[in-house]
Amino acid sequence: MANKSLLLASANLIERIAAIAFAVITALMFGSAVLRYTINAPIPDAFDFSRLLLGIAVFWGLASLAYRDEHIRMDLVWSLLGPRGQRLLDVVSGIIIALFLIALSWQMLSQVQSIYRAGDLTFETRVPIWPFYATAWIGTVAAAAMGCARLVLTILGRPAPDDNIDPQVG
Repeated sequence: MANKSLLLASANLIERIAAIAFAVITALMFGSAVLRYTINAPIPDAFDFSRLLLGIAVFWGLASLAYRDEHIRMDLVWSLLGPRGQRLLDVVSGIIIALFLIALSWQMLSQVQSIYRAGDLTFETRVPIWPFYATAWIGTVAAAAMGCARLVLTILGRPAPDDNIDPQVG
């Protein structure tokens, strides 16, 4: 039970990180637009910061959906299978997703190292961009870990901690 609580707490933290990134993007773009149209002085590097934060939000959001098993899929084939076939398809798709996320994380690490070595900076304020890429990379590591956790739960035939939905309500 403690492991399930830890997994659920991790999933909730991951969702909060993605949500915070989206909230900062929204505030940054709104503030920059207001300043641009009222006093003709937008926030410097608002575009660069918003696109870097968007990368963070996307990769941390990917970690959440990997754990919650809420990625886009077509259930037509799955619904035609019996319980054993459905479970097998769930395990196979879980393996594919976990392997993809591990490969993505590996490739993202090389991208972070490359940007760090190059010393890339934002255009106007000259802020190093590698910390944004590193934060996004940590999101891919979290996605790989959560995808693997979900795969283990699927193989063991156990629902994720938040999957305990009352059939009469849900």
